[in-house]
Amino acid sequence: MKNLLPLLLILMIACGGQKLASENVAIEKIPTPSAEPTLKLINAATVIKGFKDANFPVIDEIQYTEETDTNNLLGRPGQYIDKINFSDKRTIGKAQKQGNSIEVFKTKEDLERRKNYTETISRSGSIFLQYIYSHKNILLRLDHQLLPKDAAEYERILKTL
Repeated sequence: MKNLLPLLLILMIACGGQKLASENVAIEKIPTPSAEPTLKLINAATVIKGFKDANFPVIDEIQYTEETDTNNLLGRPGQYIDKINFSDKRTIGKAQKQGNSIEVFKTKEDLERRKNYTETISRSGSIFLQYIYSHKNILLRLDHQLLPKDAAEYERILKTL
């Protein structure tokens, strides 16, 4: 009996002092977290089409691949998975060519990290200034040469997609 006491103590500690199910005590089930809803991805071509369907003067689109992305970020861990740069006819001669960008992300966290990064750079000096909008999995970056009302129209159309 003396040798059983330490064994019983170890069993009680291992069970957390809970009563065994055989004693007809109801065991509480811990709720399992529900799966996070999957983000419905919009691609960059859909965004460009939305802008063109709204009669925006979009020209000179460049669809990037992992090989042609000048930032070398496309498809890399935590970065955008699709990207198109484009120009707006209203800024020809004022802005750099293809000064507007649509970046597509797999997760909201990746998008927010990139958005925070680009906003920090944009605030660092007028040469880097951009309009920066996000919606669902899209980060839209527009050249500051666009008039505020025109940039707001891009944002409005983006939010309808």
